[in-house]
Formats: sequence, structure tokens, C-alpha cells
Amino acid sequence: MRLVELNPQYEPPSALGAPDRITFVCPKCRKGVVLVWLKEGEPKSPLHGCNKLPPNFETLTVQPSIASEGQCRHCPGWHGFITNGEVQ
Repeated sequence: MRLVELNPQYEPPSALGAPDRITFVCPKCRKGVVLVWLKEGEPKSPLHGCNKLPPNFETLTVQPSIASEGQCRHCPGWHGFITNGEVQ
């Protein structure tokens, strides 16, 4: 499925120094929300590297995989990838 189908939202860095982040509907249950902290380029834990900020959700690639297990109140969570805007 495409990321754009999951109502992705982008939040730029806050004045308090929090990094860029995106949220989107959980691909597994379609009820919860997945939160991903982003940094352009190489990932630095706990951030995920992405190909461009602010992101273009049609072409966004995030590395490494996203593990939201235990974060979703509606299901066990999702673990997968976003590659060129495709959620796998």
C-alpha cells in the first residue's frame, strides 16, 4: 500500500530541539498511529534516516525498518519498511 493512503502528517523540528517526525495510520490495524523520528541522510539511533526533509510522501524512503510493536493500542504493532512511498 502507498504511504499517502495512511494519512501521513509531517512535523518539523520543534523550538525545543525535537527532530522532524512523521505520523501515519498503522498499516496493520488501520486504527492506531505510527510515529517515526526522522533525520535526513544516515540514521542515528533512535532516529530513522530518510531521503529528503521535508518528506515527499509519494517518494519517501526510510531506513532502517520501522518497528512500532507495542506502541499501537489497537493491535500488536507493525514492523516494516517505507521504500519509495510504498509501505511494506
